[in-house]
Amino acid sequence: MRWSLVAAVVCGLAAALMPTFELIVAFRTVEGLALAGLPAIAVTYLQEEVRREHSALAAGTYVSGTTIGGLLGRIVAAPIAHEWDWRAGVATVVIIAAASTAVFIVLTPTPQGFRRHARGTGASLFRLVTRHLRSRVMLALFAQAFLLMGGFVTVYNYLAFHLRDEPFSLSPTITSLLFFAYLAGTWSSRKAGSLADRVGRFPALLIATAVMGGGLALTLAPHIAWILIGLVLFTLGFFAAHAVATGWTSYAASTGRSQATSLYNFFYYLGSSVVGWAGGLVFLAIGWPGTVLGVGALLVGAMAIAALALRPTRESQQ
Repeated sequence: MRWSLVAAVVCGLAAALMPTFELIVAFRTVEGLALAGLPAIAVTYLQEEVRREHSALAAGTYVSGTTIGGLLGRIVAAPIAHEWDWRAGVATVVIIAAASTAVFIVLTPTPQGFRRHARGTGASLFRLVTRHLRSRVMLALFAQAFLLMGGFVTVYNYLAFHLRDEPFSLSPTITSLLFFAYLAGTWSSRKAGSLADRVGRFPALLIATAVMGGGLALTLAPHIAWILIGLVLFTLGFFAAHAVATGWTSYAASTGRSQATSLYNFFYYLGSSVVGWAGGLVFLAIGWPGTVLGVGALLVGAMAIAALALRPTRESQQ
């Protein structure tokens, strides 16, 4: 994780300094590849280092931290880029990331639960991946990542455009403040871990997804106050569901935990890319009500899959 973060910081700073578009894209690509090592390992690290009864809370706390990073990346870079240029905005975020990396390196204890295994082969890695892809529980969790993240990105991508239209006519500056709703996720992701420890992961996941649905419905209201309340509830529910699902993925993997969390993150960002893009086509074709209907269908699908495959079993004990 340390090398992953250091490499990402170096590439991020280099990208901000590059003179051509091609070099910027190249360094940003390498930055993304390097940064992928953190979410792939972080939850596995927590599962190995904390007691099993605290694993859901630990995963929720980790997700809580990601909400702060997501918010800072948006509210810090934009005004600085507006005042100076985009390079200054990106460089400022990289400096914050570098400081966070230094704190992480200094404060993170040496792993105690990690057991080094013999160097694997490509065939053994392939067997681990295919084992996860044949698991009913794992596939259901990967579906949660794809569907819920896809719906989340769709709402945040296009709600601002809805609010810039009549009758709201909000300015881009005002709609950029919507990202402060991430703070609801900062609170809910950690609380979701506690809830999962008390009532079980399956009920906690369904509750969180239902909260997303309730918040989504409120965004259809004709008054801005109700829309904002809906967005906060939607965000609260999403990060709670994500905290439960990502922790559950590592918990349910008896072997190949890093591969399991990597697959979860693959489907998570695949949903962001594919569904987030497709949601724009829906928004252009039939507007915000149609977009809400589409995202609602994703949430119903996620809950149905969870009900069919994630009820407490011997494979996924609560």
